Amino acid sequence: MAELNFRNRLRVFTFVVTMTAYLVSVVPATNAYREFGSTAGSKGRLRIGEFHLKKFGRATMEEPAEVQILIKLIQRYDILLLLGIMDNTGKAIYELFDKITINLSDDEVYGIIVSKRVGIVPREQFAFIYRVDKGVVMADSYYYELKGDVRVFDRAPFIVRFSLQDLGSSCDTGSCDKGLPALDDVALVAVFASATDTAQEIDHLVNVYSDVYEKWRVKDVLFAGNFRAGCNYVTGKQLKSSRLRANSKFHWPIGDDVDTTLAKLGCAYDRFVLAGHDLKRAFIPDSGTIFEYDTAYDLDRDLVEDISDHYPIEIQIQPAGSLKDHWNLRGVESEQSLKLYDARASVSDPAHLVTTFSETFEDYRVETLYTETGNLRKILAAKFFPDGSKLQKEIKDLKIVLHFLSPDILPRFKKAFGEEDRNLTLMLVCDVIEGGCEISISTRMV
Repeated sequence: MAELNFRNRLRVFTFVVTMTAYLVSVVPATNAYREFGSTAGSKGRLRIGEFHLKKFGRATMEEPAEVQILIKLIQRYDILLLLGIMDNTGKAIYELFDKITINLSDDEVYGIIVSKRVGIVPREQFAFIYRVDKGVVMADSYYYELKGDVRVFDRAPFIVRFSLQDLGSSCDTGSCDKGLPALDDVALVAVFASATDTAQEIDHLVNVYSDVYEKWRVKDVLFAGNFRAGCNYVTGKQLKSSRLRANSKFHWPIGDDVDTTLAKLGCAYDRFVLAGHDLKRAFIPDSGTIFEYDTAYDLDRDLVEDISDHYPIEIQIQPAGSLKDHWNLRGVESEQSLKLYDARASVSDPAHLVTTFSETFEDYRVETLYTETGNLRKILAAKFFPDGSKLQKEIKDLKIVLHFLSPDILPRFKKAFGEEDRNLTLMLVCDVIEGGCEISISTRMV
């Protein structure tokens, strides 16, 4: 992942690093990632969109009217997937992103991650633009590509893992719906189906779902993109027999009768598919729709046709809070933080770990989360350190207790935070059922 320099106009500098056991602070070098803005954020439901542009590139950026419409559309969404980026220079999408962020207020933060060029003849790119101030943080990414000469997709699906933080209203004040799922991690899969093997590619997305779970242990997955799921590309019979449609674990919020084309062809090309218990519970019923922005913004037809021959599609989700909500730590703002994730960590003795943090160590806030059937799901531990020297000493002891973590994780915290650092908060979250632990340390603004 190439990280680009922050602009001087930023008033708050936030540095966030996320990793898996073998991917430390990077994603594939063909992706580019950056964030602009301050760190304060609003809470609540998220609007997620997908929009297939018409050969977006340098020529688009030379049309001010088109650029202003795109900016307005992007600002409508908390997460937006853009398809149809075709720019040999690779700069146009970042120029658009700069125009979005140039007049940000203090409480607005946007991030972007752009894929490599995909396709049999690689020339198209995907891009996710998302609201960091709404708690959406890019955690990892990869491409679904089979090894050897086997090729299922003309364009390799681009898969991005997002960590959803601080969503929902304050549960501590009783103003949130505690029946809502705590949706912490979601994988978004960018899809642009082949024009010739459409049915096969749609069916194979079930394999992609399994691959995402195998890699990240993430069950909540949202497929989005141009599936070409209608008209001449795939028959109703083929769609119905597809594993992605036949299996009840997958929910299609955009119906077959929804026309996603500007020309009113009667084709439901663009789709979302949701999987995962918490994501499906967080989905707002009947929120799956197209956004007819030409009508909403009273735009000239020719101008709209230059932007795309598709309408954006969108859904809304309403998670409860992130795991931080259970610690009563909302309102803590971070100047600097380091977050490391070990996907292979496995807690073999959960009871012993809880007892250790509760009784052996001092001043840890320890909580346990359970499934609806009463099984222990996650262990959460948090502690505040007034200065870095105390944290440095604690890390030595934690290396023994957290022996199941990758051995290179805790030393990285020792390098990142020195004895001169003040007001540090350590947080640990371990998933007992699915595996994986996340540990973070942040400096608190006082």
